[in-house]
Amino acid sequence: MVAGGGRPGCQLRDGKVMGKLFEQLPKIIREAARSRYGILALVVVALSLVGVLLFRDTSEWVRLAMFALMFGGFAGFVLLAFFRSAPESPPEPRPEVPCPPQPSKEVPRPAQLSKKAGLQGKADKALVEAERQRELDRNDQARAAYGEARTLFKQVEDRLGEANVLLGLGELERKLGRNDQARAAYGEARTFYKQEQHRLGEANVLWGLGHLEAQKDAEAAKKFFYQAAHIYESLEMKDEAEEALGEAKKLGR
Repeated sequence: MVAGGGRPGCQLRDGKVMGKLFEQLPKIIREAARSRYGILALVVVALSLVGVLLFRDTSEWVRLAMFALMFGGFAGFVLLAFFRSAPESPPEPRPEVPCPPQPSKEVPRPAQLSKKAGLQGKADKALVEAERQRELDRNDQARAAYGEARTLFKQVEDRLGEANVLLGLGELERKLGRNDQARAAYGEARTFYKQEQHRLGEANVLWGLGHLEAQKDAEAAKKFFYQAAHIYESLEMKDEAEEALGEAKKLGR
């Protein structure tokens, strides 16, 4: 027995163990820090290492006790890693909570749909009648029919139908020389056509405005004719586009 310490062979083995332990120390710390149990195991190992360093020159029984503590810490860490890698049982399904009822939109009843369809049919007939009276130069009857048609189109919320009524009314007022009334009707019709994205209707309004302004403002009239021609071309209506360009050229450059 060597005085003041253990046998040289034991000291050599202790040095090798310590060296390997220090090499794996960063990895051990990362793994252990993931949970509170890992941290506990790491504390046990750390205390064991401190014990080995403090009691390395004591009797074999003391060092054996330190080894047991260190082994227990490693064993706890291995068991923790095993349980962490084990598949978790699927969570219990939560009971479905019924959603609160949403307020449903009012669905039109068959009677309401039938009434709307009837009004739509009357509005279409009134517009056809207004156009017929205008062609026959029955101006008062045409204006009255246009008014009736517009009222019916408003009731069924048909803006495109209103726009068609206003276009026809603008044509009627322009023919009668009532330029202010014609301009107002064309303007409303153009607004409705734009809202409904009805390009052909807008082009027809521009055509009418071109003829209306040609009487006093040639530059404004040419602008309307060119705009109408552009839309006609985009709709592949070549004849109408050429006719609009021809009207613009008549007014000079």
